[in-house]
Amino acid sequence: MESYIKRAVIEILEKNLVISGFISVTLSLVLSFQLVKYIPGFIVSLWLVPLILSYFLRFIFSRRRLSKFNEHVSLNGFRLGCLTSGLIWGWCGYFFFKEVDPVAGLYISFTLGGLAAGASSSLAADKYSFLLFTVPLLVPNIVANFLIGSEVSIGMAVMLLLYISFLTFSSKSMGGTLVENLHLKKKAEDSEKEVKRLALYYQLTGLPNRFLFEDRLKQVISKHQREGKKFTLLFIDLDGFKQVNDQYGHHIGDELLQVISKKFEGALRNEDTCARIGGDEFVVILQNIDLSGALNVSEKLLHLASTPMPLSKASVQVSASIGVSIYPDHAQTQNDLLIKSDRAMYRAKEKGKNKVVIHGEV
Repeated sequence: MESYIKRAVIEILEKNLVISGFISVTLSLVLSFQLVKYIPGFIVSLWLVPLILSYFLRFIFSRRRLSKFNEHVSLNGFRLGCLTSGLIWGWCGYFFFKEVDPVAGLYISFTLGGLAAGASSSLAADKYSFLLFTVPLLVPNIVANFLIGSEVSIGMAVMLLLYISFLTFSSKSMGGTLVENLHLKKKAEDSEKEVKRLALYYQLTGLPNRFLFEDRLKQVISKHQREGKKFTLLFIDLDGFKQVNDQYGHHIGDELLQVISKKFEGALRNEDTCARIGGDEFVVILQNIDLSGALNVSEKLLHLASTPMPLSKASVQVSASIGVSIYPDHAQTQNDLLIKSDRAMYRAKEKGKNKVVIHGEV
């Protein structure tokens, strides 16, 4: 079972525990009022108190399991809780059952049957949890009915055997449907994430596209405006990329873009953004950085772009021209920042390429 499915199953089980635990405790209290008519209250309390305590502890530990999730510990811990509760109920179904009259005995058997019916849905997400609770819950009462040997008790025992078989089949079917729905939900979520990724990132390079870049630039402007800080926008155009495509083919050009994209991303901090907005055009947002720091990063990117790159069928070498604009010194809007860094990039090409030019620089 996948980790995602396991976590979802455990969350369903833990959520159902609150309702099923409340119902079980309520039934135990109601049943106790009947039992004290036949059995000393002290003896009944020796069964009732551990039962209530077991549900209380299960609820407390379920909160911890969800906050500090470990799929193996959480699931096995829940199953252990099911077994404990089932055994305590089963103790009632065997020992108390033999101490009461037939009418009260039927009351006990129907109470246990009702609990098993509830478990078939509340524990359907995990067949082992269902069996670990239901088998010790009903089997002792089935044995007790057979041991009494009356026509009614034997009939009840047979009915409970058929009942537990039916519930097992029903719970398995329900659990299978639930897990299948969880798989479908996971696939739908993965598909939705993939659609969003394709809408916001270039599939070839994995870099943000223009749409996502503009959204991030807008957020960065708002952030630095509030904090009164500067950031730098780099506009990068590869020199000689067209020649690579013409000489080696577009598949080599695509491979070159992939390699350069990884190099650029690797040279930046987590808070910075590198996006591809055109064929061989990249933009970089450098947050909370002064001009000296921005120029150092630009020179590093120039070096990375101009380093010979061994590709699958050729070793190619290009360079880059980089234009720099600074917020808020050169512009305060998205459009103006892009225009000015773009113009600075073309100025770098005019000066011989493989250079960094700051907006306004002659």
